[in-house]
Amino acid sequence: MLTDTDDYVLTFEYRSGAIENDEILTDDTGVPLKGILNQNGIQTQICDILEGGRPAFKLRQNKYAGIQHD
Repeated sequence: MLTDTDDYVLTFEYRSGAIENDEILTDDTGVPLKGILNQNGIQTQICDILEGGRPAFKLRQNKYAGIQHD
């Protein structure tokens, strides 16, 4: 429980990009950017959240691979 005397910092992170891009974000020198969302690629983040993990992600990826989007 947080009280008025507790020291805490709340941060909000946002990362955008294509699901196909599963690279870790780095600065110009190759050092990973700070922040939990920058430590893994977007696919990895999705697999951590979705029910079924990576096997379920792969099934969805294969299922929707042939669908054309307008």
